[in-house]
Amino acid sequence: MIEIKSLQEKLSALHEATAQFAENVSTPEAQAELDAKFAEMDGIQKQIDNAHKLAAYKLAAGEVVKPVASAAQKAYEASEARGQVARFATAENIDHAQFAASLSEWFNTGQMDAQFATITTATGSGVMLPKYVGAPITPVRSNVYRKAMELFGVQAETYGHTAVQVSPVISSSSGGAFGEDEDEDIDGAPSVGNITTTPGGYHSGTYWFSGLQTNAVGWDITVSTLPALKSAKDYGLAKAISAAVIADSGIPNQATASISTLTLDNLDDAIAQLPAIYENKVAIVLQSAAYNVLDKLKDTTGVPILTRNDVQGLSFRSYKGHPVLKDDTLENFGANKVVGLVISFDGFVLRDEIEKLKRYENDPDRVDKTGLDYIGYHGFGWIDTAMVKLKCPAS
Repeated sequence: MIEIKSLQEKLSALHEATAQFAENVSTPEAQAELDAKFAEMDGIQKQIDNAHKLAAYKLAAGEVVKPVASAAQKAYEASEARGQVARFATAENIDHAQFAASLSEWFNTGQMDAQFATITTATGSGVMLPKYVGAPITPVRSNVYRKAMELFGVQAETYGHTAVQVSPVISSSSGGAFGEDEDEDIDGAPSVGNITTTPGGYHSGTYWFSGLQTNAVGWDITVSTLPALKSAKDYGLAKAISAAVIADSGIPNQATASISTLTLDNLDDAIAQLPAIYENKVAIVLQSAAYNVLDKLKDTTGVPILTRNDVQGLSFRSYKGHPVLKDDTLENFGANKVVGLVISFDGFVLRDEIEKLKRYENDPDRVDKTGLDYIGYHGFGWIDTAMVKLKCPAS
């Protein structure tokens, strides 16, 4: 027999230990150990779920012994009180004292007249319809740059520290045939540049849980909210990347058709500006309004120009083989606004360093509340010519 209480106590103890351990995860080995703890917690939760199912089956099979009626209850059963209850009680004509007596009967024996058990309010709720807060549904917002990297199989760089890092970029320049007495550098050598990444701190923002909340639910709050916290932190990183791109005057621009729209020709011209060396791993990132303009376009047969794709659980549109991703960290249409990017991820670097979950307690302004904040240190950089901005004209 599975002992639910002992499993819940074990899960609670493991959760507390895991929460403390998660605050100092900074290495791949520690992350692996944290993942193992989460897996163990998932296993215990599964055992608890199975125990509840077994209990439900035993109840349905009549194997659970119900409470025996007390002497007072038997006396009530033999009295005339039950006969005084209206046989067709409704929310409008019910005698509340008699209903309360019948409800007491249900508490003692599990039995209640159908006329009372079926009464509900106009909103569809009632005393026989208990409420329970289930585990939250957590749709997450993608970091558009990370999503593009995942599509191309490009990994974020990790060095295990938060110091400034310089990543050399070596690209072929010309090359050619040579003669016996020819200078070895006559055809040019590979060019060497670099991308410098300076880590900064990003966080989800603190979400506070009251003791009332934590004691009212039967699921693990930390595990259930962690995806949303991570997503919020990564969205903050995406906003920082877009702001830096918009401010970078060294990135080439491609003008849109007007301050309120763009065309496929604008997109083609932007793609054409990329040097041949950066024609691979190209993604198109568009602000929501600009994305919607192109998403409505159809060819002469009525087929959408942007085609739908599903790769590794990621859904996206594509144009001429390039992923087209919707984003809301760029600017909306308007004078001199950057509404989109054409970017080669051969010339882009994203850097992930230390990430951790911070837990806050004993805030004098928040009595009996616990705060969770997910923190990460990230850097980013690019080669200017590996990117083209789709920018609206001045008027």
